Amino acid sequence: MTKKTMVGVACLLTAAILMIAHFAFGISYDLESSAFTINLRSHSFSIPDPLTKEDVLYLEKTFQMRYLDYETILEKDPTFKSFSQIATDFESLDPYERVLALKKNFSKINDFHTSFSYYLSGRQLPIIFDIIGEELVVVNAHKEYEALIGRIIYEIDGREALAFVEEVKSYSSGDNERGKLLSAIDSMHNESIYMLLNGGYDNRLKMLIGEETIEFSWRNSSTNLTKFVNSPSHPLAFGSVLHFQRAYVDNLEPFTYTYDKNRKLLLLHINYLLGYEPQVAYTLRDEIDAFLLENEVETVVFDFRRNLGGATTEISNVFIKLLKNDQYKKYSFVSRLSYSAGTVTPGYLRSHFSVPIIGEKTGYSPNTSGVSLAMIETTQFKSLQDKGAHLWMSSSYGDYDKRLAEPYLTYDHEISPVLEDFTGEKDSWLDVLDELMDN
Repeated sequence: MTKKTMVGVACLLTAAILMIAHFAFGISYDLESSAFTINLRSHSFSIPDPLTKEDVLYLEKTFQMRYLDYETILEKDPTFKSFSQIATDFESLDPYERVLALKKNFSKINDFHTSFSYYLSGRQLPIIFDIIGEELVVVNAHKEYEALIGRIIYEIDGREALAFVEEVKSYSSGDNERGKLLSAIDSMHNESIYMLLNGGYDNRLKMLIGEETIEFSWRNSSTNLTKFVNSPSHPLAFGSVLHFQRAYVDNLEPFTYTYDKNRKLLLLHINYLLGYEPQVAYTLRDEIDAFLLENEVETVVFDFRRNLGGATTEISNVFIKLLKNDQYKKYSFVSRLSYSAGTVTPGYLRSHFSVPIIGEKTGYSPNTSGVSLAMIETTQFKSLQDKGAHLWMSSSYGDYDKRLAEPYLTYDHEISPVLEDFTGEKDSWLDVLDELMDN
């Protein structure tokens, strides 16, 4: 057989294999554009520029250079693969499997600030759901689905709802099981995870909610939030998932406060600690100092329940005078959505100023390092971004063992939220505070 004939036979075999794959699995491959198209469940979705072996080898190099915990995790977790191992397997994986392999490996790093995601679509559902107790419950919805609030979701697209949550959780990042759960719930509001797990997805999603099967269509994320029950001028109930909290940050002031005259209570709502001029914080400090002089206050609460992160030093800089004043009882509120600095800062206030914490388990360890942005400047990382990949990497000071020892921010007084906390009809944090103030 001549070399030319051998090449011809190889091409025919390749074409035959691709044809079989196309009819059996709905997978096609464009040899000229290197674009994969996967057709499953009567839907076609194309990844025009899939991640490559070279991309993963770049991750290996980056982790070896910048992530101090990398070798420690390889040594201590036998299920964690080096990125060079994943790169070796890449040739046998379709584009969706490649993304899932990376997501699963990143989840084992157990560092909320070191995560990988891949955005195929930004569309979202017209309902918001979360875990309350042992059930997946609708906690907010577009006006047209308002009647669903408070009802239990039993099935998602034919799969038992909590089993589906567990499946997604295995691909989710977090510093502990709570963190992985929150990340999974967050992901399930976005179309991408369904595309990845199903190798493509259509524009409909069926859910069994209560006794009713409802078919939802995905909505454009840029207009999604304005259609929820709550007015866009007010934040959603604190229990809404992190993804929506982030999207809603434009409607929140970084610092606000409310005064409860009956309780003689000042609540300082520290919603986020980034993206504002420092003068905003110092103006608030002066305003709070003046307010305390003019009003009867016995208790001050630092409320981090919606906190999205930022610079932890701002709190002590702004409120140092208040923190050192023994005239007031002081507490911190945290929730499942206290993220990044929203977890680290209340821990700092407790260790340095003896401020007790009221809340529930957070999804984030206070021992996780901050985010390093230096790598974003590299050409290779820009290439990953252009393909739809989003990569966070902490500066990692070797805190892997510390994160395992203290996987979430411990609380002094525990909260077990109920549905009414999510819909804004109740505040279990204030209920616990009332008990403490009465004793």
